[in-house]
Amino acid sequence: MNPSFSDMLHAATLPGQIAIPAGTQLVARLCGLDFEGLFSSEELGFRQPFDARFAKLLVRTASHLLGGDSGARLAFLERTQFSLALDPAVVAKNWDDALKLRDYLVGLASTQLSAQLGAEALFGCELHALADLNQLVSYFAWRQEKAADDTLDAYCRHALKGQGVERLLPGMAAEEKREILGQNEVDWQALPAWQRVGSVLVLSEDGKVEIKASLPEGEAFVDAVRGMLGA
Repeated sequence: MNPSFSDMLHAATLPGQIAIPAGTQLVARLCGLDFEGLFSSEELGFRQPFDARFAKLLVRTASHLLGGDSGARLAFLERTQFSLALDPAVVAKNWDDALKLRDYLVGLASTQLSAQLGAEALFGCELHALADLNQLVSYFAWRQEKAADDTLDAYCRHALKGQGVERLLPGMAAEEKREILGQNEVDWQALPAWQRVGSVLVLSEDGKVEIKASLPEGEAFVDAVRGMLGA
């Protein structure tokens, strides 16, 4: 991904109580707050570094946000977060500023996941107003790259815990991380696609939620997202 994309995305982030720009493609990124604490809870009993049960809870949470007053039509799920593509027409009809929309999404997601867990689970939210569908597709391609990076780091932290891993990881290339996993009997390519490169939920025309847990990568993923968004 072009390094300038991160700069563009930073400029597209909507601060506080501000009117949502008309004619933009809005994406909401909901990030779990201290989800690592949830994962390490003995009471909740999640497996490290990934837990299929938690992933299903996140799917149900994101599904709950599709459609409705936010007009979310697609969700990209990662290990501790998900991103929503929002329908501009629905947003323009229901929301007059970014703060209200952010509070709504945070409240809905946090309440839904907490109820399923039986424990407090909170999200933070960023809203990005992107210029067009091409930028929206590029956003999800960027998140797929980040999802792969996060998975590599999560598995390396699990394999190397207690060995100064947090100091080592930032300077390591992806190939080095995959080699570490191989040395610890973790076959990167054999991991489920939903762990390695995320998964997608998409709202069909009849209002049903479809899950796509075996996503392609690179340009094939870009083409798939274009199709799902009608771009």
